[in-house]
Amino acid sequence: MRGVKIETLLKLNNFRLVRKNKHLVWKDPAGNTFVMSTTPSDMHAFTMQRQELARTMKKIGKPFITEEPIKLKERKEMQHFNTPRIADAPKKHAFKLLDDEANRIMIEGRKNHWPLKRITKAITDLGYRSATGREYNTADISRKLADLGHRKNRPYTKGKAKEAAVDTKKSFMTELTEIITSNLSEDMKERMAIMMLKSRGE
Repeated sequence: MRGVKIETLLKLNNFRLVRKNKHLVWKDPAGNTFVMSTTPSDMHAFTMQRQELARTMKKIGKPFITEEPIKLKERKEMQHFNTPRIADAPKKHAFKLLDDEANRIMIEGRKNHWPLKRITKAITDLGYRSATGREYNTADISRKLADLGHRKNRPYTKGKAKEAAVDTKKSFMTELTEIITSNLSEDMKERMAIMMLKSRGE
């Protein structure tokens, strides 16, 4: 193993240095010895010494320990942590996709002649987002209303003479009454009424 000295491996396998001269003599409590030169002969000396120590441990019938027990445990825990999990639960979106409730809000808003900006803001404030998590804009809402069969009414023009646009704005109380009497859920009616009050600054 790179970075681990042969002396470290000997100590991990319960060998202790008992004599040092031209050769280093290591011995374990059972009296088994391991002899190595004081200075390595070449760059492959460590590999050869490690292999010799492995054979010695096999000969005396003991496991060859190559790293500290704590580090070994940490490595196993890290391997377990990095193992990909096959049955991971699918991630849930933190936002809501357009549903029947959102469609009803858009349709009611169009029937009440709300501007597209107001309908878009209502949808956004209620937490609805696209599949990629992007907030809806007025163009998105316009296309959605077209899909639902509620296109935006535009003033009719004929030649150069333009007809006056019909005032489609309704009073606050009329809009509030239409929301209360709509087919929306009670919770959605309450939330839309609160948004109307906030928009008026009440």
